Amino acid sequence: MGKKQRLHLVEETGITKTPFKYDKNYEQWLKALNYNQGTLYYDPLMVREFTDWLKRNNKRPDKETLEAYLDYLQSRDHKMRSSRLKENTIRAHHQALKRYGKYLKVTGRESYDVPQLPPQSKLRPITVLTRQEIEGLYQITEDDPLGIRDRAMLSVYYGCGLRRSEGAALDMEDVQLNKGLLHVRKGKHYKGRHVPVGGRAKRDLEEYIKHGRPKLLQGEGRKLFIGRTGKAMQGTALADRFKTLLTRAGIEKQAGLHTLRHSIATHLLQSGMTLEQISRFLGHSSLESTQIYTHIAGEE
Repeated sequence: MGKKQRLHLVEETGITKTPFKYDKNYEQWLKALNYNQGTLYYDPLMVREFTDWLKRNNKRPDKETLEAYLDYLQSRDHKMRSSRLKENTIRAHHQALKRYGKYLKVTGRESYDVPQLPPQSKLRPITVLTRQEIEGLYQITEDDPLGIRDRAMLSVYYGCGLRRSEGAALDMEDVQLNKGLLHVRKGKHYKGRHVPVGGRAKRDLEEYIKHGRPKLLQGEGRKLFIGRTGKAMQGTALADRFKTLLTRAGIEKQAGLHTLRHSIATHLLQSGMTLEQISRFLGHSSLESTQIYTHIAGEE
């Protein structure tokens, strides 16, 4: 049967012998766009669950089917706990389906449009640290090489608003203190940008590069952040170190490195910076991503 005959059969009957399959090249596409490790790991799992569900139910990914699948997610039990999926998890599935649909579309494959979910109702609100809590984190750092590095880490993630993967990817050559800039080469969607660095952040980075990093580094290395073992720190190690600082500072909020990014955005908005300026600072592709801080800033 030729291609035209198969297309005619589908148009006439709505039946195709080819099931809607998961495309493994999707994972390489995500990597090329520099998505974070969480997305690289969980997106394929979520999309595979979707394509397996389609196969089990002998369905194609049309509007009605997508709505049925989202209903299914809201009714199915968590695989590790005897409870329903949390709304955050359902929304993560929703985003994964949207990304996969976009991938199929840009690669010329059979795609779909994902229906909108209802407005957020029970999602955990974005965590933001107060200025006092931020200051507390700086205050509990030591004056040894590890403490000097910790202050540089806080300044990169709070003072410069970098994402976790962006900070972990920084090389020494990306720190251009003579120009007052950090060069983020691998931002989200593989977009590069220059981030201004001044004041405390610049002083902390200068101190770390001159006095902290040389005492930590064993051998040669290009990465900015060096761990206790003398090797480059990955995103997970940086996140773990931040958790340690939270504990030492007596901050009981559920927070991660990305919380520092949320915090600086909120504080800048409260200080009078425009959404457009904050959007450029954070490297957002649209103002929609930045607008979430308008609500948070009003609550602080």
